[in-house]
Amino acid sequence: MKRPAGDTPQWTEEANGISTDDVFLVRDPASDRAHVLAWPSSKPTVYTSPSFAPVALPGTWQTLSYTSPHYSGFGIGPDGTACLKVTKDNPLTAPTTTTETQFICGRYDASKLTWSWAPQQSKAIGYRYAYDFIFPGATGTTLGFGAVATRDISKTAAAAPNLSSAYVFNGVRWYSSNTSSTTEWKQTDTVVAAALAPTATVARTERLRDAFVDSKKRTFSNYWIEGPTSADARAHGIVVNDERGALLYKATWSTLPTHGFVRMFEDQQRRLWLLWTTQGPTSSTMKLYPVKESGPTLSFSLGTPIDLSSALGKYSVQGNPHIAVPRGGQAIGNAVDGTLMACNATYNVAGALTQCETTDVDRMRVFHFRIRLPG
Repeated sequence: MKRPAGDTPQWTEEANGISTDDVFLVRDPASDRAHVLAWPSSKPTVYTSPSFAPVALPGTWQTLSYTSPHYSGFGIGPDGTACLKVTKDNPLTAPTTTTETQFICGRYDASKLTWSWAPQQSKAIGYRYAYDFIFPGATGTTLGFGAVATRDISKTAAAAPNLSSAYVFNGVRWYSSNTSSTTEWKQTDTVVAAALAPTATVARTERLRDAFVDSKKRTFSNYWIEGPTSADARAHGIVVNDERGALLYKATWSTLPTHGFVRMFEDQQRRLWLLWTTQGPTSSTMKLYPVKESGPTLSFSLGTPIDLSSALGKYSVQGNPHIAVPRGGQAIGNAVDGTLMACNATYNVAGALTQCETTDVDRMRVFHFRIRLPG
């Protein structure tokens, strides 16, 4: 979908298709074209505006059904370098215990209407890390990319067969690599998995919710903390790494409500912001917090929030909004665009929560929003 520049609400369809896995949309900063990465018949394929003709990515990729995701991530750098990452699980071992990170990076030549791809790479990493945020050009590695991912293993892999949930999300990893080889591969577990007893029935959750890289090439990873028991405090955690993975800061957002979702971004004035949203029992809430940086010992805190909830009306927001940021090719400015999903029906007159599921597309709405930043 696209719309003309300005504030007109008139959206028109540019293309549509079928994918058996996650679909990614990025803007190419080098050519101002749109690239869509999709998986028709489980094959990674890129479609570029304005023709959106399909171009299959080279390499050897697993053919999976729509119920078995590739756990893919896709991002683009300021020079137009785009990187796709997937997880390959070894079928001869217990699921999620012996995995490989496979990736491929390339650039689009708008004058020739062609892609040039580096050779596909593979790195054995052991336990599965997935739901990656990919940042080409955002590390200290020459011609490299950085990334952040969540530890995602089965209860069998965790050696805790009595767990009530099938999977454990209990760690965050920063990693980087050269785009054309793994000789410069680096990784560090910024949130180390908590010990889990073999008899445990509930596991502690420390799951990545959002990540972004600022103009100083620092990676900010926001993750959700919960459990293992209901008596344990929930919290939003924040960890910051430099461009080579060194830990700069780690804490929780002590003044942020202990529920909801967060997104962080930077504006044209190099100010940092945190967008917080939640689905309440009678209304949805959206607040924008300025993020304050202080030193000489580096620390971050949240300022007085701007309440944007009235813009949501009576709609019940579902999950985390998506915002346009540099890893998707968006140039930073003094406004931020995004999309969010909400129930098709509104809260009723009594303010009761309208129940709906994000998988029920007939009962969902997708909204575009733009936040003009103060100052």
